[in-house]
Amino acid sequence: DALEEEFGAGRSPYRLTVNSSSRESAVGVAANAAVTRYELSVSVRYSLERSGQVIVTDSAREILYFPAPSNPYGLIAARRTAEEQAAAALARRVSRAVALALREEAGEPGS
Repeated sequence: DALEEEFGAGRSPYRLTVNSSSRESAVGVAANAAVTRYELSVSVRYSLERSGQVIVTDSAREILYFPAPSNPYGLIAARRTAEEQAAAALARRVSRAVALALREEAGEPGS
C-alpha cells in the first residue's frame, strides 16, 4: 500500500517487483522478565524492469523500536504503527531509487 501511495496505481511499461521480510526481537526486558521494548527490522529487495530488461535491483532495510505496553491491544497497536512507519520509509527510499534509475536511463542531466 505504501508503494502504491508513492507511485500511484495504474498501467505502466515498467514492472516493479518487491519482496519483503521482517524480524521482530525483544530488546528491553524488565527485572520481572517482561519485555518492555521491541526492535522491528523490515527488509525489501526490489527490481525494476521494462520489457524484461532490468533497470535497477537493490535492497533496503529499516529498523524501528517500539514500546511493549502490558495491554495486549496496546502491543498490537504499537506493532502496527511501527510496521506502517517502516513501510512508509522504505517506500520513500525505493521511490527515490527508482526515480534516479529512470533519470539515468533517460540520460537526463544531473544523474
